[in-house]
Amino acid sequence: MRLRVIAGLALATLVLPLGAGARRQTTTWQRIPFPAGWSGEHVLKVLGWESGRVWVDFDDNGGFRIASAKVVSGRLSAFVTTPFPNPAHDPWLNGNSLVWGLGFREASMTAPLLASGHLGPATPLPGDPEGVVAQAIGPTGTAIVLAGVDVGSRTVWAVNGGPNGKSLASLMVCCSSAGAPIDLTSMLLSRQVGIFPYTTALGRDTHGRLWIAWGDAKRNYSIYPQLTAHLVQLDPATLAVIHSSTYASVLAPTDLICSDACRLVSDGGGASVWSGSGRPVRAAASGQLLAAGGTSKLSLVTLDEKIKNQPDEGGFRVTLHRGAVTGAGERVVSTVDRPKAYPFGSSDLFYALVQPAVAVTPVGAVVVQSYGDHLNKTRVYSTVLR
Repeated sequence: MRLRVIAGLALATLVLPLGAGARRQTTTWQRIPFPAGWSGEHVLKVLGWESGRVWVDFDDNGGFRIASAKVVSGRLSAFVTTPFPNPAHDPWLNGNSLVWGLGFREASMTAPLLASGHLGPATPLPGDPEGVVAQAIGPTGTAIVLAGVDVGSRTVWAVNGGPNGKSLASLMVCCSSAGAPIDLTSMLLSRQVGIFPYTTALGRDTHGRLWIAWGDAKRNYSIYPQLTAHLVQLDPATLAVIHSSTYASVLAPTDLICSDACRLVSDGGGASVWSGSGRPVRAAASGQLLAAGGTSKLSLVTLDEKIKNQPDEGGFRVTLHRGAVTGAGERVVSTVDRPKAYPFGSSDLFYALVQPAVAVTPVGAVVVQSYGDHLNKTRVYSTVLR
C-alpha cells in the first residue's frame, strides 16, 4: 500500500532554558505522510536508525507497514513504505535487517534494510532458531524469537517457547558456535505463559562481551506492575552463563545500552541506569521514559507534565536528556511542547491519541505523534530533538 503524501506543515514550539553550555535549539513539529487506511488508534513505533534512514512501524490489526525516511536539517523527508499482509506482527530491527513474527506456528522472517528506504527480499531466519528451540522443548514444542545480535559470522537469538497447549514457558539462546540451544529457563521467576519475559534484549559491548537482559515477575504484570530486572553475561562461543544479576521492584526495562559494558535502562518516575551491581543510578528525575540510546553518551527521552499533577490542564512536553553512560551527569539538552490538539477546519480538533513513539538515532531523537478526531480521521506529526 502506498503512502498518502501530505504537504508538510511546520509549527514553531517553545524551547525551554537548557543546561549550562547547552546549544539553544528551535524545534518544530512537521506534519508527515502515513500509509493510506492506517488509523492513529493503532500501534505506532519508531524502530530505529539504519542505512541512513529512520524506520517507522505503522501496525494495523495484526499486519503492519514499514515506512522509512531520511532526516535532513531536523526534518523527515523522502518517505517510502512497504506493506505486509496479515498475520505479520511485531517488527523490530536487528542490525541492518528487519525481523518480524508470524506467530508460534510459523517461522519468523527477516529482510535487509536498503539505502533506498525499501526492504530487500524476505527470507526465514538463518539456521531456523525457532525450529531448533521447539525441537529441544519436545515433540509439541513451539517457539518465537524475541531478540537477536550478531556475534562474528552468526546471529545469536533469544527465543521464547513452550509445549503446545500447556501453560509453561521456556527461554533459550540459540545457537552456540556448535549449533546448540542453551536453556535459561531455570532463571525465570515464573513459567506461566504471558507473564514473562518483558523487553528481552541482547547486546555486545565494546570489549566483545555478550549480554542478555529481560524483566519478569511471579505474578501478572498488568495487575502487579513491578518486575525483576535480569542482566546476564554469556560466553559468546558456548552461550554459557558467565555472570548474572537481578534487581527487584522496577518497572519494565526499556533498553539495553551497550558501550564499555551493557547496562539496563528502566522506567519508573524518571529513568534509572543499572550496571548489574549495586543500586540503579537515577539519570532523569521525573517524567515517563520513552526511549534511550547512545554509546559514548547516554541519551534519554522523557514525557513530562508541564504542570505537575495537572496533565489535562497543562499538557505534556518531550525532553531530551544527555549524560554519561553510567547515568551520572544528566542534563536537559532540548525540549518541545507536545500540542494537545490541532485544528481541522473551522470547528473540529485532532487530539493526541497515544504516547509519542521515539527512537534515539545518530541524528537526534526522532519523535512521532499520532492525532485523531471524532470522525476517526488521522494526522501524524514528527519532530527531531538534538
